[in-house]
Amino acid sequence: MKRYSILLFGLLTIMLPVSTMAQATKVLQPTSLNRIMADELYSNENFSAARIQFDQIANNKALSPIERDEATLFAALCGAKLQNADAISSLHEYINTHSESASLNTAFFELGRLQFNDNNYSEALISFEQVELNSLNNDQLAEYYFKTGYCEFKAKKTDQAESSFFQVKKGTSPWAMPATYYYSHIAYIKGKYQEAENGFNTLKNVPVYSTLAPYYLAQIYYQQGRYEDLLKLSVPLINDNTSKASVEMIRLTGNAYFNREQYADAIPLLERFAEANPSALNRNDYYQLGYACYKTANYIKGIKWFQEVIREQDSLSQNAWYHLADCYLKTNQKKFAGEAFLATSKMKFNKELAEEALFNYARLSIETNFSPYNEAIKAIRAYISTNPTSNRIDEANNLLAQLLLVTKNYKTALEIIETVKNKDEQLKDAYQKIAYYRGVELYNDRDYREAIALFTKSRQYNNDRFVSLQSLYLTAEAYYQLNNWDKAADYYEQFSATKGASQNPGFLYVNYNLGYCFYKQKQYSQANAYFKRFVQDKRIKDNRSLSDAYVRSADCSLMSKNFSEAIRSYDEALQLRAASPEYIYIQKAMAMGARGDLKQKVQSLQQIIDRYPQSPYSDQAHYEIGNAYLLQKEDTKALAAFNEVITRYPKSPMAAKSMLKSGLIYYNNDQNNQAVEMLKLLVSKYNNTQESREALATLKNIYVDMNRVDDFVAYSSKFQQGNISSTEQDSLLYVAAESQYLKGNCAEAIRGFGSYLTQFPTGSFAAKAAWYKADCESKSGDSKSALEDYERIISLPASANYDKALAGAAAITYQQKQYATALDYYTKLEGTTTDRTLRNDAYIGQMRCNYKLNNYGLAAQAAQRLGNNTENSATVVAESNLIIGVAALKLNNLPLAKRSLEKTVSNQGAIGAEANYYLALLNYNQQKYKEAEKTILNLQTNYSSNDYWVAKGFVLLSDVYVQLGNAFQAKVTLQSVIENYKGEDDVIPSAKEKLSQLDSSNTTTK
Repeated sequence: MKRYSILLFGLLTIMLPVSTMAQATKVLQPTSLNRIMADELYSNENFSAARIQFDQIANNKALSPIERDEATLFAALCGAKLQNADAISSLHEYINTHSESASLNTAFFELGRLQFNDNNYSEALISFEQVELNSLNNDQLAEYYFKTGYCEFKAKKTDQAESSFFQVKKGTSPWAMPATYYYSHIAYIKGKYQEAENGFNTLKNVPVYSTLAPYYLAQIYYQQGRYEDLLKLSVPLINDNTSKASVEMIRLTGNAYFNREQYADAIPLLERFAEANPSALNRNDYYQLGYACYKTANYIKGIKWFQEVIREQDSLSQNAWYHLADCYLKTNQKKFAGEAFLATSKMKFNKELAEEALFNYARLSIETNFSPYNEAIKAIRAYISTNPTSNRIDEANNLLAQLLLVTKNYKTALEIIETVKNKDEQLKDAYQKIAYYRGVELYNDRDYREAIALFTKSRQYNNDRFVSLQSLYLTAEAYYQLNNWDKAADYYEQFSATKGASQNPGFLYVNYNLGYCFYKQKQYSQANAYFKRFVQDKRIKDNRSLSDAYVRSADCSLMSKNFSEAIRSYDEALQLRAASPEYIYIQKAMAMGARGDLKQKVQSLQQIIDRYPQSPYSDQAHYEIGNAYLLQKEDTKALAAFNEVITRYPKSPMAAKSMLKSGLIYYNNDQNNQAVEMLKLLVSKYNNTQESREALATLKNIYVDMNRVDDFVAYSSKFQQGNISSTEQDSLLYVAAESQYLKGNCAEAIRGFGSYLTQFPTGSFAAKAAWYKADCESKSGDSKSALEDYERIISLPASANYDKALAGAAAITYQQKQYATALDYYTKLEGTTTDRTLRNDAYIGQMRCNYKLNNYGLAAQAAQRLGNNTENSATVVAESNLIIGVAALKLNNLPLAKRSLEKTVSNQGAIGAEANYYLALLNYNQQKYKEAEKTILNLQTNYSSNDYWVAKGFVLLSDVYVQLGNAFQAKVTLQSVIENYKGEDDVIPSAKEKLSQLDSSNTTTK
């Protein structure tokens, strides 16, 4: 039962009569006229004159020693009465010089009284202890016991004081009532409540003590649990709140009502005390207020008071946490309720309460799907491990299964469930789904190899057929993204052959995907068969995919030399408004040309130049127009078309080809000088290319025709390919390495190409050898060596694989976080490539690099270009919207930021997580705190495996709670991050700093 320490109420009031109740000393009989006069003056309290008389007597050597000693003593006593500074020293001198005096006892007694009145209780006690009690009369004895007792009381010699007060309290002397008070007070302190009660009952009718005794009696009744007696006594008094005592009575009365479970009566009194004396409140007071509010359904106030209790780790805190959780629950604050139940469960002072709180937390986590860091799963798993024989083990297993199924933190959930060796059917079902959903997260984050491993784990159990089918389909998709066409095709076929696949959304696209698997491997006949099946499926309503399938079917027909069929398929794609019509026009033109319809070929190509002047296919269109005119023997028009390429697209691979064709046209028309000039320009600009080798061969023929062989020899000696033996060796080394590459023997191919490049670093096949070598190195995971070979290709004159080398070098340096270098490669790629896929990759790379480099404006520009390409995947579109949104937020374009981020927040994976965080930050900056809170909770619920963004979100959430006036929840949130987040980045330092600021601030918890 709670015990309150009594203030020494009225102590000064009691001391007032103590200091004025000095007992008159017996007057000695004078033996002379001077003594009679001195005694009369002393009796009349004329101490100054009396002292003069006593001093004269003391100095009169004619008197007896006894008379002189008594006079000396009374002179000292007069000094004491006059409060002379030398009073005490005079008494001390008397005692020291009259050790055999009969008045020595009186001297000690008077010295003690004097020291007592000067509040020098320790010295007074020493003096009183020298007094022989048999020399004192009754009045002096009463005074002696009281003052001795009081000195002992002040010296904390409680037992001795109690005994001294007892000697005098029953008498009728003026010291009886003060002694009774102190005796009763000591009895109260010692827990002798009956003796204390008897004493204070005696005092309550004594005017000096009548206002003080009731408060002691109230305390005694409280300690004895006599709440009815307490209320009878206190209720009439509690309206007096002008003194500290009345405030204390309010507290006792409120506590009495509380202990009688009269909570409605207790609350106003407890609150009244809290308002009047907040510094006196302790955790028990807060708990009583919280519990009383809780029991009267005043849950909002209950929350406020319980929050003040839980500062320490003890049973009181555990109870407060539990009731705080219920208050949150009753006010529909289920997130906060869950956190409070979790805190309760972690305390083991009351194991039953901890267990009940744990199960409540688990149920709430299932209901709300809110359990940061999968704490509910971890806690229930730990309970099962440590309490295998519990009568609640079945309930715990059921909760664990449900928690595993509803969690969105699949990464942690998988780690936990894999520790369960013997899984029942519920857990097998949960395992299948968790592994699958974790695989989906990894797939969305482009970690395809790990995704495949998780999909394989998921298929260990076939409890859910839909999940099994989806894992097969996404395994195929992951292999496709890894360019493993054989594996991808195998899983697509497994998927389509599985029962129930026809009901799966992915089933309609199996033929389309298989078509691409074979198309990528240049197995055009098989690819075409699948593309045709896809376009013939009447269930397909996706014009984008249909048009693309028609294009690829046409490409396959073109490669198979079925030109008419190719043209028909290209036309079908154009009717569906395909995403890249210029590509279709150029391919259609190639088919027409191959079929011999050269005029129609030119018309189709001219469509590109006229309709799409900025098309990446413009160089190729001009080049093919030149070829068409060349075949029609319209050399002038051909030269004009080739010249367009040479002058407008000097970095295009078509430029060297156009120069070679122009040189041949001049040669065939006997314009040798023009031919020599053009071909020499080709060799100088595009040395060590196939075109330059052909140009040299043509130059040789021209010089022979012109009978200028010496000039050719002199000219060709400058070039490596002019040396026949060297050229043969170059070719032999290359062919040997290429043979190993084509056999799939990458280890030997790498060695062979390495040897070739060492001997012929700028040889005829240097670019091609470096490309094949880099391809093998990439497949084996040696990205460092692959990068070196990509950079070698980039340093050589433009070649067929130049653009691909830029793309490869950019990708590797981006993975190595060399964002500035990667950005340079992506920028070069954009400027050189005519391939629509590579150009799009360049935009994606520029967007990502600029974003990483905090070049938000440039990142947004690249992202906007991506948004205009309808062929981009949903993931790329989401990423571009994210980057536009974050860039706009950083540049303070808040309307654009909001629009872009809202387009992205539903995307799964890290992109959606980051978008949710920045949308929450945007709302926070606009002081839309409730919206910010909602967005952060959505981030936790739907993206809980993205640890970094979830933790960042919770740190931001603490700021939100501070702005909402809920510093308590801000601290709880930050503490949760600090205890559970495992990343080594900016999150924990930020959380600790904010928590420290909250702890040191005077933020009011509401």
